[in-house]
Amino acid sequence: MIDQKLGIRISYNPTESFGYQRLLVTIKVDTGAPSKNFITSPEIRDAIKQARLKPGHPFGKISYSYKAGVLECGTYIPYPQKGVKPDEKFEKKGIATRIENRAIDKALEVFPKVKSIEHGEPQDFRKNQLLRIGFTQAEISGRMRFDKYRTTLRAHSLKNIRTRRK
Repeated sequence: MIDQKLGIRISYNPTESFGYQRLLVTIKVDTGAPSKNFITSPEIRDAIKQARLKPGHPFGKISYSYKAGVLECGTYIPYPQKGVKPDEKFEKKGIATRIENRAIDKALEVFPKVKSIEHGEPQDFRKNQLLRIGFTQAEISGRMRFDKYRTTLRAHSLKNIRTRRK
């Protein structure tokens, strides 16, 4: 029997509306074993316990729209918020990057012809996150090549994991 741990379950719902294909990513607290759709770590479990969240509790959501080779990141709430700001218990732990890596992989599976990504008008916390990851202000404000975005995101995620293991 596989040991069930507290963590984050990611589910995907591809839809179509107003001429756009969409991918809605729903994130919630759950128990399970690490997989493509479930992430956990001691830091994630501690943050969930500090926030007093139980399995089934909504954790966050991300939405993507796709049209003519362009993936647009619309809603980006990778973890619980207090008002309009992310809950500090979940900030700077690499949780959002891990979730986004999984979501981007699924987006590429659903929209295999994606060439570039746009972020529209991201909230301040999202802009700051993208700057910390290594993107320039021009890339955040405009359109960037999808392969560069994915590579930079993965490199940042790996750096976070290596730093935490030391």
